[in-house]
Amino acid sequence: MTKNGIIGLSAGAIVVLGGLTFYTHSAFSSQIEQAIAQNSNDKYTLSIESKEDGLLSSKVQYKLTLYKNVASQMGTSLPADVDFYVNHHYSSYPLLVHSQFTLDFTKGAGKSFVDALKVESIEHMATLSTNLLTHSNALNFEIRPAVLEDHAENVVTIGNLKASFDGDLAFSQGDFAFAFSEMAAEMKQGGRFQMKSLTSAGEIDSHSGLTFTRNSVSALEEASFNNEAVLESWSVNHLTAISSSKGFDTDVISGETKLAVQSVKVKNALLDYLVTDTELELLIQNLDKASFIELNRISSSAPQLPEILASTEGIINRGFDGKITKLKTTVNDVALDSSGTFEFPAYAGEMNQQMIMMHALQNFSLDYTANLSNNYAEVFPQYAPMIDGLTAQGFAAKDQDGNVSTTIKIKDMAITANDKRIR
Repeated sequence: MTKNGIIGLSAGAIVVLGGLTFYTHSAFSSQIEQAIAQNSNDKYTLSIESKEDGLLSSKVQYKLTLYKNVASQMGTSLPADVDFYVNHHYSSYPLLVHSQFTLDFTKGAGKSFVDALKVESIEHMATLSTNLLTHSNALNFEIRPAVLEDHAENVVTIGNLKASFDGDLAFSQGDFAFAFSEMAAEMKQGGRFQMKSLTSAGEIDSHSGLTFTRNSVSALEEASFNNEAVLESWSVNHLTAISSSKGFDTDVISGETKLAVQSVKVKNALLDYLVTDTELELLIQNLDKASFIELNRISSSAPQLPEILASTEGIINRGFDGKITKLKTTVNDVALDSSGTFEFPAYAGEMNQQMIMMHALQNFSLDYTANLSNNYAEVFPQYAPMIDGLTAQGFAAKDQDGNVSTTIKIKDMAITANDKRIR
């Protein structure tokens, strides 16, 4: 190829790449403005406070106003609406936009937060890579370690927090991850809280406006509180939770949760419990999808009972069932092991609270088996007479080693324990 040909190709490539870059910047800016213009609800308002445009980069400040009525729905109160300001600096490349976000601590709620502390700022950064070719986002968020002390001398030490999302442009589908290394809080009035290693990862999806977790795995290494002045303490060690949901491509959905906790300790003037080796596996299935989505939609607006009943009509009409595949734990060395199934049959009557309750009483079914280790009388003597009394009446059975077991059944308004009718 001749020198002129090479120069021509190079110039052409520059023109094409330059055109793509200008298109990328314009398209991304337009998408932001459209998204903000369409974002109207009764919980918050998002608007552009200011904007500076360069050739291939822009600086934007957004104003997020959280309405005080939203806080009241969450059980807290605010004297007025709360404003947050977020700075966004983005640069464009061919079909790729790189963004940096920071919270502005010089005004709004961010400034009020910092003013309440003996620190000038908190280091944090969020970066976002938007690919217009693959229609995807890669978001990374980080808060660096800091020591926060308020004017009442309460001190909170936070470790490193990292979060990420890799998915579509609307943040409605993709993979997420979250990791918080540690936190400690020293309260002036007494007490110390500690947390170590909180993580979560999984996949989110969306359907008909509902964003849900398709699957996730979360883990907590340790959390504890201790107040020696009042002899009060508690701790949780090695907690893991696995959840999954299925069926959003059908008419019915199901959800499964598996929970495991190595130990939980609670101690104060009245209680002294050590709970170990706890496992829970719960499955709820055959829920009406459309009604479940509607229930989630209205649940964030403090609905009244008639609204809740109306939104659950499809669930109640179809019915649902589930399994407690496993529920086992050990409390002060007393072991409990149980499992069971339950069913709420379909109801086609009037959507009236009393009628639905009557249907549940008449048709709900349960089959649940529980086993208790033989050392219950030694560890909990206050409950031994009741358990022994139930055994003597035939509502439970003891094996040759003294372990107690019973099967509780609810069917056709009859309740039985160990096949003996209670009601």
